[in-house]
Amino acid sequence: MATAADLIEETRALLESGTRPELNRLNGALTDNATTATLEFDMGSIQTGAVLAVDLELLYVWSISGQVATVQRGYLGTTPAVHDDDSLVYVNPRWSAFTILRAINAELDSYSSPKWGLYRMRTTDVTYSSGRIGYDLSGVTDLIDIYELRWKGYTAGEWPLIRRWSLTRDMSTSEFSSGYALLLDEGAGPGKTIRVRYKAPFGQLAALTDDVQSVAGFPAEAEDIPPLGAAARLVAPREVKRATTEAQPESRTAAEVPPGTNRSAAGTLLQLRDQRLREEAARLNQRYPTLAKVS
Repeated sequence: MATAADLIEETRALLESGTRPELNRLNGALTDNATTATLEFDMGSIQTGAVLAVDLELLYVWSISGQVATVQRGYLGTTPAVHDDDSLVYVNPRWSAFTILRAINAELDSYSSPKWGLYRMRTTDVTYSSGRIGYDLSGVTDLIDIYELRWKGYTAGEWPLIRRWSLTRDMSTSEFSSGYALLLDEGAGPGKTIRVRYKAPFGQLAALTDDVQSVAGFPAEAEDIPPLGAAARLVAPREVKRATTEAQPESRTAAEVPPGTNRSAAGTLLQLRDQRLREEAARLNQRYPTLAKVS
């Protein structure tokens, strides 16, 4: 099972294209409020104004003395955190783990749009009460649509399908705490459990150790897709930077890397991503075919 760190490394491999970023290592653990960081190897490009990336945090270097850097914690909106001894330090990275993870999460958000139609299947239960029509979907924070309703029958293994129902959103939370009201036009056995299966967006990854399947609900067979899209998101803006006259020009000549190269690279990645998304959407449609519903 892949973690957020695995997806970040796959994205980094696509972005770096065989180049090797400058690396160092922490010599001693770093607390979340420390203002100095001791490095293990030659300081190389670490000097005043350098940016260091450790795990999901960026540190701005104010000054250096020997192997010790005085740093500003939580640079560029990152969160100061504890970092273990020997943690890898990326020096002036083009793409930090924080930036890559943000692009991966943006990808996960986009997959549940109507354009792609991907989702994770989740469940919640309500208890049927005779004479009651509206039920709160307690604990549900976001859903795309309800897939099916079944109620636990009177014999073992019996779960009849409920076909007459409707869903109302943005209801008063004083009556429906979730904001969702499930309205039943078809009953079940009194006191019986109704299992609600619903389509939900994918979750967000917050820590490097977050499991992609259990935290984000993203299927293992599709874990190759987010790195493709994240890499494209991160490469595309570099064409804008290249065209900005105030920016440092490329050290290579136009003949070596002509204008439009970054845009073309992003386009190729997006083509691969889009093909894989269509394949996964088809897989979901096969796995969860449309069920007949009576209005």
